[in-house]
Amino acid sequence: TDFKEKLVRGADDALKNLMATCLNDNSDGVTTAADKDALYAKCKEAGKADFAAATGKGADEIDGGKINEALDRGKTSQVTDTMNTCVGRKKADKTALTQADYDECKTEAKAALGGQDGKTAAEVDQTDLNTRINDGAVSQFADVKAACNKRAGGDAAKIVACKDEALKKYAETKGITVDKVDKADIAKTEEDARIRTIGAIMRACTDGKTGSND
Repeated sequence: TDFKEKLVRGADDALKNLMATCLNDNSDGVTTAADKDALYAKCKEAGKADFAAATGKGADEIDGGKINEALDRGKTSQVTDTMNTCVGRKKADKTALTQADYDECKTEAKAALGGQDGKTAAEVDQTDLNTRINDGAVSQFADVKAACNKRAGGDAAKIVACKDEALKKYAETKGITVDKVDKADIAKTEEDARIRTIGAIMRACTDGKTGSND
């Protein structure tokens, strides 16, 4: 299952990168909504073929629902990657980040999200951005906590420290200082993280199948 999950994640990343490159490289002369829709459809079709190949399937095996789900995951991943890169860059120069620093990272993430749709930052829906930032933060919480717990090897004290490490990553990816995370957020994040982990495993078992024996 770990292999299949990595396979699907790799396919998602390849699709995400292709969409950003395709939309950017072919943007000259694309000004109207109809032009943008046509370019997006063209890039989506090219991405579908690549996504299918990356998961060991034929393009005809990838229906509209599956490619749309992958595109959606790619948009969230792009936002998360941008937040992490921005925060990491700022942490290299500062001992502690302020909310203003995080807000600047959110602005970068907004532009990056637009790049996945062929939109400018001004055209990106703020609610959509906020949802993706939160979803990415939950995903990071789950990944960091799982990896840390594995390293902890059953040590109770280390497992407690893992939650703190995951919470810090959650706050950074969400674009807030740790002191702004309340207890209700923590409880919901842990539940969302469990759901996300189960979902990733189930998706790996279906999307990651490369043959009849899998």
